Amino acid sequence: MAGREPNARNLDPGIRLMLGELRDLRVEMRADRQRADEERRQERRQSDERFERAMRESRERFERVMRDSEERFEHSMGESRERFERAMRETQRAFRDIRTVGLSIVKTLNHHTRILQRIEKRLGGRGRWRPGPSNGRGGTQR
Repeated sequence: MAGREPNARNLDPGIRLMLGELRDLRVEMRADRQRADEERRQERRQSDERFERAMRESRERFERVMRDSEERFEHSMGESRERFERAMRETQRAFRDIRTVGLSIVKTLNHHTRILQRIEKRLGGRGRWRPGPSNGRGGTQR
């Protein structure tokens, strides 16, 4: 029995119905796979977006923490410099005062030495009762 069409088969209507159902199932399965693939791609995109957002937020938090840390460090360094400069000024002032007092003491000692030399000169020469420029320990005089 030749078919009406060259590729047409003379199939039983039940088999034809079953083949139609199989074809419909294949079409549905393909559509389901495509839908699942699209859903998987969509979920992957969303997951990537969430990951990128989390990384961006993490990077921003890190940069903010680093910026705050840098600001605190700079502030601490500024305070340290100010303390050091203040201490140096106070030290220089103290040494200036010490130098001033030391010079006053030296001037006073020089003045008193000159007074004592004048007194000694007026009183006359050196005698046994007035020792010379020795250190008073009884050694030979130079």
